[in-house]
Amino acid sequence: MCRSEARPDPLDLDTSRQKVDAAFFHTKDAPTDGRPHWVDQCLPCEFKNRKRGNELDPFDDREDSNIESSALLRKKSRGQIISYADLLFALQQRTFLFMLLIIGRRFRLLRWDRSGVVTTKSTDYFKHPDLLCDFLWRFSHSSSTALGFDPTAIRLPLRPNLTNEMDDIAIELEKVAVDHTNRPLDEALPDGFVFTYVLELFKNSIAIKEWPRHQLSITDDNGDKHHYLVGKPTFRASGAVGRTTKGYVAYDVQAKRLVWLKDTWRAWYEDIEREGDVLLRLNKAGVSNVPTVICHGDVGKRKREHLASDDVPRGHADPTCPAPPRCRADCSMRHHRHYRVAIEEVCLELKKYVEAQQLVTVVLECIIAHMGAATSEDFDVNVLHRDIVDSNIMIYPRVRVREDGGLALVWTGMLIDWDLSKPIMGPNERSLARQPICTANWQFTSVNLLMNSRQPVRSCDDLESFLLILVYYAMRY
Repeated sequence: MCRSEARPDPLDLDTSRQKVDAAFFHTKDAPTDGRPHWVDQCLPCEFKNRKRGNELDPFDDREDSNIESSALLRKKSRGQIISYADLLFALQQRTFLFMLLIIGRRFRLLRWDRSGVVTTKSTDYFKHPDLLCDFLWRFSHSSSTALGFDPTAIRLPLRPNLTNEMDDIAIELEKVAVDHTNRPLDEALPDGFVFTYVLELFKNSIAIKEWPRHQLSITDDNGDKHHYLVGKPTFRASGAVGRTTKGYVAYDVQAKRLVWLKDTWRAWYEDIEREGDVLLRLNKAGVSNVPTVICHGDVGKRKREHLASDDVPRGHADPTCPAPPRCRADCSMRHHRHYRVAIEEVCLELKKYVEAQQLVTVVLECIIAHMGAATSEDFDVNVLHRDIVDSNIMIYPRVRVREDGGLALVWTGMLIDWDLSKPIMGPNERSLARQPICTANWQFTSVNLLMNSRQPVRSCDDLESFLLILVYYAMRY
């Protein structure tokens, strides 16, 4: 156990400059400089005084009170430990996280995952030392997996000069880098090429030497394993709970190329499809301007967490591998499954467009993708995207044939993130809620849904969102 309240970690690692009071480390990683060293922590420990009673306790155990007390100092303490959990989930590859909270002569044990936090009641460790000692003994003898570290993520060591094989890969890929700007081409692009912006994103992901690098694995439905090398995520959704999506420019070890790897905690309920399954159907049906799936799969063993006995469907007897639970209006705790999908295309953000016609073309091609998915002749393919926001409209350079028969590199549209999509019901079918909460980006939500957010999303709502995005980007940029 090392104290860490003296100085924050470097700004490259932690822009919020957090300083937890202490933490437990493996002996080989134990620091001596008074910094938190978030990337190596096993168990963060926060200390609060109790000179004024329970006002610094983030939770309220009284039976007639809300456990998430609205008292100002309690809320501040709760926000502080939430920010610690958020930072640890960002820097480490975690499935869950334990935290020790000491308040004067009392303590709480916390367990964080993507559904929320479970806390023990506040306990006097002077009167009941066996509880705290037993936890610390068990914690010290547990495997990394039992402590919440993802067993499918292998941390990659660095050489003494703070480089490793990922730096070597970046140097080799510079030899086949190709300019990605719009232009006529005199000849086809060489085999094994990589666009310069993709290579730059990959190099940026390994530029911070203190940021841990990992090999992440995906086991597909056939049982085949695929391995990817990643550094700092190019994209990360903020927050300690929810989907907490991370997006990486990853190196595909088998195919020896750069790809997009999405690591997320998907909603896990009856009738909710995995994003990769939706995209594979769209790919098979020939729907244009949607991502191409390399492989996908749920991560790790299936676990039965937060499930009541009546959540398991009839005829499903195996409690270690349950079917997804039904959506229940009386249960606001979300069910999540760890999930990864690898995509061939690494795209540019919409704001990178350089002139007006390009903006309109990119948005139009994403509307065409939306139409192809929603109106396919194959009814099994028909799906509504339901999450039309600017971050899901991307730019992807493609080689196309010009009218004169020559080749050109053209920036095209790509409609991504189909994990909130939903099959389109037939005329006599009823659309039912599949999860308790469906998030939305209010900035680009249709007026119709803003007036009545409980009604289901329709195709016209998605189309209005396209229009709002087009207007916003035309004005802002």
